[in-house]
This record gives sequence, C-alpha cells and structure tokens, in this order.
Amino acid sequence: MDAELIKKQLHRYYDMIAGGVCLVRQSAEEQILFVNKEMLKLYQCKTEQEFYQLTKGRFAGLMEADDYMPLEARMNSRHGEAAEGYAFLAFRCYTKEGVYLHVEGTFQNGTVPGFGKVWMLNLVNKERSMAVSDLDPVTGLLNMHAFYQRVEKKIDAQRAKRQPDDTGMLYCPVYLNLTNFKVYNETHGLYEGDRMLRKIGQILKSKFPSSYITRLSGDNFALFVPRQGLEIKIRDLCQAVNNEIHLPNITMKAGIGSFDEEAGARRRTITAYFDQAKLACDSIKKDATRFAAFYHDSMRRSMADRIFILDNLDRAIEQGHIQVYYQPVIRTMTGKLCGCEALARWIDTDKETI
Repeated sequence: MDAELIKKQLHRYYDMIAGGVCLVRQSAEEQILFVNKEMLKLYQCKTEQEFYQLTKGRFAGLMEADDYMPLEARMNSRHGEAAEGYAFLAFRCYTKEGVYLHVEGTFQNGTVPGFGKVWMLNLVNKERSMAVSDLDPVTGLLNMHAFYQRVEKKIDAQRAKRQPDDTGMLYCPVYLNLTNFKVYNETHGLYEGDRMLRKIGQILKSKFPSSYITRLSGDNFALFVPRQGLEIKIRDLCQAVNNEIHLPNITMKAGIGSFDEEAGARRRTITAYFDQAKLACDSIKKDATRFAAFYHDSMRRSMADRIFILDNLDRAIEQGHIQVYYQPVIRTMTGKLCGCEALARWIDTDKETI
C-alpha cells in the first residue's frame, strides 16, 4: 500500500485524538513515519515538512540531546513494564518557535500495515496537560493522575463519616487487565487496537455509569466502584468485553481489592490498594476458569517470597544453601528399598527451609 494512502487513513483516526501521536520505525535509525495534527501543534509546526526539518525525521530529533535514549533501550529499562508492552517517556525540547517544553507520555510497540513494526508514541505538553485535560486521549476515560486524585478525595470523605468501630468501606478498588491484548495489536494493527480500547471504555462507562474509571496504561484499567453486588457486575462486564473482542485467547480479568483498615493502622497510599487489586488480577491470568479474584494477604506473601527467591538464588548457590535430600523409594511387593528420589532444599538462615 502507498505510504501516503496509509498516512491518510491514519490521519482520519489519530487527528481526532487529544494528544500528539508519533509512529517511529523499529530500527537503529528510529525514523519518524507519521505524526498527527496535535503533534504538529505541540512543536508549533504548520506543516509536516516543517516538523521533519525541525526533527530531521528521527526520534532523537524530538528532544534535547542529553535526554535521548533509544526506544528499545527505554522499553527494556526500568522506565516501564516490557512484559506489558508499554513504557513511560519524558524529555525536554524546543519547538520551532523556540519555546522550551517538558514533554511526557507513553509508548508501545505494534505493527501498522504497510509500515511494519513501529513504536507508537502518545505525547503531551506536561504543563498544559496537567492544567487542561483530565482525560485519557485514547479512551476518553479519566487519566491516571485525575483518577487517583478523585478517588483519594472520595476516600477521605468516607473516612470522615465513619464511626470509630467501623473498618469497612462502601467502595472497592478494581484492577482490570486484557490478557494477551498485544496479540490483537499485532494481528489488527495499532489503529484497530485503539478503536477496541475506546469501545471497552464505553462498555466500562455503561456498566458503571456513576463510578470513577481510568485506563492506567496499555490494556490495563482501574475502577473505584460500590462494593454491593460487585462480583455479579464484574462478571457481566468481563463477559461483555470478551463478547466484543470475540477471540478466545484474549479475555478480561479482574482483581478486587479492599479499603478495609484496622483501627490505629498506618494509612496506606491510594495506589497501594490498587496494587493489591493488581496482585489479585495477576493471580488468575493463566486460569481460564476464573474471571475475577479477591485480594488476600497470602498473595502479598507469595509475591514477597518470589522476589526473595529471584534476588537471592545466586547467593544461595554460591554459599551452598541449596542442599540435596534423598527420599527413599520402597517396593511395595517386598517392602525393600529399591531406589531414591533426589529433592533440592534451600536452607536459608532468614527464611528457614524453602
């Protein structure tokens, strides 16, 4: 397909999005393949030709030299979650008119027919975005910062009304994930992927019309919803989303947390409660029989144990903490020993036996 025809089709969709969109080829040169009208406005360029002259048509040209890092390196660094397919981005730049900006946003990898593998950047002027828009440019839902601010105000209001012996809250944090959604992007392209995310946003608003809803990033959403009848509503939501996507390997999973607090307990941050909901969601990602899970403390302990093992396995091997235990195998016909099974045990001074 002709490159100009591809760009024309992309403009039809991405020019309606509130935020700069830039497609960059996944290569060492990181060539800029497409920018929407908001991207031109961000850099104060009247035409694409002016934009390409300003940036030399390369990702590195979008920013100050000191802020440059290849996109693949950013994806593989701690700036994002490579497994989820997205990462965060922030840099400084000068516009064509010489205005100094702080730009921020996210990027993800995908495939665009005719362009091949690309990085899709969604960028905004940090100062302007904080002052003007509380909405996610793709779905029209609340963005993450506005969502957490409103949830925190709601929680503070509930806490103020509670009785001293009342530890329960009327609302729950919910974390939603579309498992394997990157397959949808790779199969249908980023354009159709964003259209599907917008549809899912509409489904969320129809199922929870008076609740706070956000797209955290990529294919992850969060809800702050009434506790009463929640499990049935989440089941209906997941079924509606799965029916819309209509692909058996891509399903919506939900993790449900709790704002319950013990008297005198140290108050946690709002994001910590949604982190707990995410743990619950992650626990059933590979379980095709379940659509939702409620958080409980064993999930946190399990995560802590996994982190301990990953951080300390090399040390344990070097210091000889991994030991072999032999389990006898007895022949039932004779009652005599006929062999043994070797089992590895990790004897740690801090965690005892693992």
